Amino acid sequence: MENFYFVLFLVYLMLYISNANQLIIKKRENERLKMQLRRNKEIGGKIMSLEILNECVGKTCTVASTASLGGLKGKILSVDEVWVKIETKKEIRIVRLDTISEIIFEK
Repeated sequence: MENFYFVLFLVYLMLYISNANQLIIKKRENERLKMQLRRNKEIGGKIMSLEILNECVGKTCTVASTASLGGLKGKILSVDEVWVKIETKKEIRIVRLDTISEIIFEK
């Protein structure tokens, strides 16, 4: 009879731990979403449009981003739903779309 209660206790403990892990994962996801919403509010709630960026592929420009202070001067190679690939003189940089605040083209 003691073994039965011990096994029952172990099963209950395993269920409790798995439920706690799911709650931790959900909490982390909620925190990540709150951070994204806060970041969007900081840049005016506007995220650079994919249509506009797709028109910029292959053109040389300066991309102002919250991730880099001076901006990135280079050629836009490709645009994804989340990332933008930019080729500078020295390197190829991949920048998150939601961090881009403006794109500057030279005349």
